[in-house]
Amino acid sequence: MAEQHIGLLCHGSEGGFTVVDFTNFGLEGELCLLHHPALPASASHKSTEEADWMIKKVRLPPGPRIRRWITDAIIPLHGRYLCWVDNYQGILVVDVLRAASVKSATDQLLHYIPLPDEALQSDRRPHPDGDCPDRARCVCVTADFTLKLVCVTTRKANRARSPFTIRSWTLPNFYRSGQWYRGHTMEAAEFWGLYNGQSLPRVKPWYPLVSLVNPNEFCFLLKEDHTTYWIIEVDMGNKMLKSSAIYINEEEEGCTTDRPRARRIVFDGHSFIPSRISYYLGMDDANKSQELSEMMQKAKQRRVAQKKSQLEVEQAESKEHVAESKAAKCRA
Repeated sequence: MAEQHIGLLCHGSEGGFTVVDFTNFGLEGELCLLHHPALPASASHKSTEEADWMIKKVRLPPGPRIRRWITDAIIPLHGRYLCWVDNYQGILVVDVLRAASVKSATDQLLHYIPLPDEALQSDRRPHPDGDCPDRARCVCVTADFTLKLVCVTTRKANRARSPFTIRSWTLPNFYRSGQWYRGHTMEAAEFWGLYNGQSLPRVKPWYPLVSLVNPNEFCFLLKEDHTTYWIIEVDMGNKMLKSSAIYINEEEEGCTTDRPRARRIVFDGHSFIPSRISYYLGMDDANKSQELSEMMQKAKQRRVAQKKSQLEVEQAESKEHVAESKAAKCRA
């Protein structure tokens, strides 16, 4: 099993779950399922131990270039569906509960939803092998189980007019109509104008994510340099910057110890996962967390500002040295 092909679906709060591994063999595929139904509180754990893996042969629906399929995300929906997403082709949907119970090998278990035409015709995947996380696109699910596609596109023909364009689409009824609806659009100049006068870098945003709470709010990563990253939240509907935060490295949190550790994995922005963890915090814990975050943010921003000032001084001194050297050569 490949990690990126395995989906987990939880069925309510009673402990039911299904693990599904999807394997693509070209013209056909295979679903490997482990289905554990919800059990009453009085039931023993024996039923869990007896759960067996099931193998379901599946016919791949027409439409996707299945031999080029790369799974960028697996999204659970409505407690019964799993969606395998290729950010540059579309979505393969499996009704997991039906797949776990169906006996006939001829039933069509996979349903394909292509991306909107404009997204299919825009930028190609930057890493064709799929080894690197996708910086330019995402398919996310909101709190009301609506799927949203966000693309940060760069068209060569329009690069002189706008370095990039942010576009979004909404799929409100994924399993019946499969129709995408055009959402928000924002050009580079308008995006950068949201934070004029602030210390945020004017760069192409990476790793878009949609807020679970407000589907009109998108999060992006701004990379200033190899050590400085900003996370911003933009209200695309009202065209305003909601918040910004500078990324704090583990070493800057004061969590390091003297014991030897494994080689540190460099952060590159793809590890963000939308969640509602803060809803489960008590008020005191939430306030302490916010206060600590604000304190660390201010300290990191001061360090970044000092680093910039020092760099500007060094650059000015270097230019002055070059000018003096040229003047000395002219006098000689």
